[in-house]
Amino acid sequence: MSKAVQPRIFILLDELAAFEAVEGPTAVSAGRPSNDEDQDLHTWVGTIIGPSVIVGGRNQSSFCDRIYSLKLYCSDKYPYEPPTIHFINKINLPGVDPTDGRVDPSKFNLLKEWIATGNPQQHLKFSISSALYELRTYMQRNYQLPQEEENAVYDCYKDNR
Repeated sequence: MSKAVQPRIFILLDELAAFEAVEGPTAVSAGRPSNDEDQDLHTWVGTIIGPSVIVGGRNQSSFCDRIYSLKLYCSDKYPYEPPTIHFINKINLPGVDPTDGRVDPSKFNLLKEWIATGNPQQHLKFSISSALYELRTYMQRNYQLPQEEENAVYDCYKDNR
C-alpha cells in the first residue's frame, strides 16, 4: 500500500513555516516576496550568507560575509521537480550562468538527484532549504574564485530591486 502524497501547497507552507520559525543567525533563509500576491506560493526569495574558509588562521574565502540574494520559482510540479533558482547578486561559480545568475540544476548533486528521483516522499532531503545549503556548500568548495564587487547585480535585476 502506498503512502498518501502531501499536497504541494502544504509542503510549501511547511517549508515557509520552518524558515519563519528559525531564531538567531542562519547561513540561508527563504520566504515570500513582500509584494507578491501569488496564493499558489510559486515565487520565493532567498538569501545565502557567503561562507568563510580559514586557512593558516586567516579567512581565504572570496564569499566571506557577503549576502547573496536569490529568486526561486516553485512550479506546479514541485516537489517532484526542484525550484528554478537565480542569483540576483553577481557570482562567479561553476554551474551559475554568468549572464543572468540562473543555477543549472545538472551541475549540483542534490538538484540533479532531485530531478532523477522525482519523489516527493523524500521531502526532507529535497527542499528549498536543502537546495540553498547545497549552493552554499558549493560556494565553500570554490572559495578561491575571484568575485565581482560586492552588491553587484545581474543587469536583468537592476530595475527590479
